[in-house]
Amino acid sequence: MKPRIFISCVSPEFRTARGKVADVLTFLGYEPEKQEIFGTEPGDLRQMLRDKIDSCHGLIQLVGQGYGAEPPPDPPDPEFGRVSYTQFEFLHARKKGLKTWLILPGPACQRDTPPGQLDLPPGADPDHPAEADRAHQDARRRLQQDYVAALHASGHLRHTAADDTQLQLCVHSIKGELAALRRAFARWQRTVLAAFALLILLLAGVLAYQSRTTTQLAGLAAGQKVTRERIRAHLQEASQRALDKDLAHAQAQATWQERERLQEAARAAHQQRLSRLDDFAAEFSRLEGSAEATGAFDELTRIVTDQGVDQALAWLESRRGGILQDYQQEKERARSRLQPLLSGAKLAEAGGDTARAHSLYRDVLAADPAWAQARHDHLVFLVNTLGPRAQTHETLAAALAHYQEAARHARRLTEDDPGNTQWQRDLSVSFNKLGDVAVAQGDLAAAAGHYRSGLDIRQKLAAAD
Repeated sequence: MKPRIFISCVSPEFRTARGKVADVLTFLGYEPEKQEIFGTEPGDLRQMLRDKIDSCHGLIQLVGQGYGAEPPPDPPDPEFGRVSYTQFEFLHARKKGLKTWLILPGPACQRDTPPGQLDLPPGADPDHPAEADRAHQDARRRLQQDYVAALHASGHLRHTAADDTQLQLCVHSIKGELAALRRAFARWQRTVLAAFALLILLLAGVLAYQSRTTTQLAGLAAGQKVTRERIRAHLQEASQRALDKDLAHAQAQATWQERERLQEAARAAHQQRLSRLDDFAAEFSRLEGSAEATGAFDELTRIVTDQGVDQALAWLESRRGGILQDYQQEKERARSRLQPLLSGAKLAEAGGDTARAHSLYRDVLAADPAWAQARHDHLVFLVNTLGPRAQTHETLAAALAHYQEAARHARRLTEDDPGNTQWQRDLSVSFNKLGDVAVAQGDLAAAAGHYRSGLDIRQKLAAAD
């Protein structure tokens, strides 16, 4: 079983294009679903469309010039008014809460029927339509134009494809959003499999086992909630201690200007750490007891939950060398072995211990240079925390070194995965930070070059929607 995606379009206009979209979806591991409608089918097809769409996990619609076949117009649809079947498909999917995507094929995309021959009544001469046939066509064109205008006004994200190649690339570009559907579908599959296993247990007469399992699951969920909340509280305390230390340092400065500058920087760094506490705590809660966790990670989680950030980091420091050695000896379990170090880097970052966080991130990447997520996490730390701190407390040269390291990470990420738009955005942010330092150093020519490089990336991302 695979997640099902309904492909909606006016069949006479985009039958071939729909096939290309279906090919990409199949390649990505999804099951395409469609319904051919030509306007000659008897009866009302809306209930059949409801049933098909309700069984799917998302809908992609190719929006063109054609209005297409419509249900009996009298009476109009009670929910959406007068609509074509294609318009009904999208509106019904939105009402049901399905994930929807709109793709607008450009003039260079293949159309199975020329635009001038779409929406003519049955029996009309497509090359020389009568005046009444042309009036019939114009009325439906206005209905389609009104529908497209309503889509624009709604603010729904739209992807534009200049030709057939870009049409297929559009589908590839939303694979991250499709992946979210895949994860939801996998959770549903696991739920179904768990329910089936439970039914077998019930039929085997093991109701007592079911009761114990339910109790254990409830206890696990409650324990995870407690773990997350307690870790967050410890992280917040650690960040507050770092803020107090920075404010005390600022208060000791000789001039009021320097005191205010350092106080403002300290509070900004504290807010930056607080903004990531929920993510850090949730990650510990998610990994606890999972297949990704190791004994070292579980112990780190237990210590930070019971004793706080400082004790957890002290314990981790005593185990750092052993964790790295274990990783070298068991490369097939490399990342699960390294996960405590990556999580420890985030603990240190949240607690304001930037030197230790920087060291831990580097240890992880030295052991596993291909770990894209770790490289991205270090890049974010360099750009959001270490670089700004160096500008405030150290020198522009130190800040430049951090931003250059972030740029190296971004280049490595884009080289390893050129199609990943997040990595491209990371690179543009790195260029902007390098430009900021160049401005502060008075090197306006270098700054212009960095800003132009960052802008070029953003323009390409925007052009690709």
